[in-house]
Amino acid sequence: MAGSLSPKRTTGAALCVVLGTVGTLVPAVALLGLLVAVLVGVIAAEELAARRRAARGEPAPLERLEASG
Repeated sequence: MAGSLSPKRTTGAALCVVLGTVGTLVPAVALLGLLVAVLVGVIAAEELAARRRAARGEPAPLERLEASG
C-alpha cells in the first residue's frame, strides 16, 4: 500500500505462481486450500509485523510516506 516491496508479499506471490503450475496435478479444491493457506500466511505475517512495529512505537510505512511528503 505504501509502495514498499515486502519480502513476505514477494514470497507469497512466488508461492502462488508455483501453485499455479502445480494446479495441473492436484484437484481444484486442494489447490484452493493451498492458495488460501498462502494468502492467510501472508496476511498473518503482515499483521504480526505491524503489531511488532507498533509495539516499538515506529510509524507504519504509509505514515512514514505521508510524513515525508
